[in-house]
Amino acid sequence: MDPKSRLVAHAKYPVVIDKEALLRVTPEPWPSDDRRLVRFVRWLARRFDRPALPDELVEAFQKPIELVLAELEKQHLGVMAAFSRAFHEVRVNLPEAEEPPYFLQLVLIANQPRLTEEESGAVDLVMAAILEATDPKVVRLERQPRIVTEHEISWGEYLRTCPLYLEYYTYKGEEIGGAEPFPRA
Repeated sequence: MDPKSRLVAHAKYPVVIDKEALLRVTPEPWPSDDRRLVRFVRWLARRFDRPALPDELVEAFQKPIELVLAELEKQHLGVMAAFSRAFHEVRVNLPEAEEPPYFLQLVLIANQPRLTEEESGAVDLVMAAILEATDPKVVRLERQPRIVTEHEISWGEYLRTCPLYLEYYTYKGEEIGGAEPFPRA
């Protein structure tokens, strides 16, 4: 949520909080800029939804990507941090066919119009890992992702794609900061 304070929203486990307990808490002000607030709100909202990808595509594409990116970060420290600095959203076109092979292209929504050398290298490593992890009989993935800023992507293209949620592989810190729950009275 905020790189300066290293504050992270960790989404591994859902937590239920009694509304009355929230009345006893004074929230801290938002620690970052408005752009990060909008992204955080979108991220939080989508915790209760997922794109309607065919189950076979989830098994053949999304799950292998999640595994290979976790492994990639272990082998190349910092590559996912560079990737995450460059892009705030990874999208994939919705397949036109209901049966494999699925013809797909990744759309990377960049934070800036130009990538640094480190960020470009991260894209190359990520794409190579993804291509290696996917079965070409099931998924036919374009070798090069389409890289655009949020101002360059058309509304039509945005609607024809859906997000891949890869945030779980962007934070590798030791501690997760956050509010501790009140003890039960």
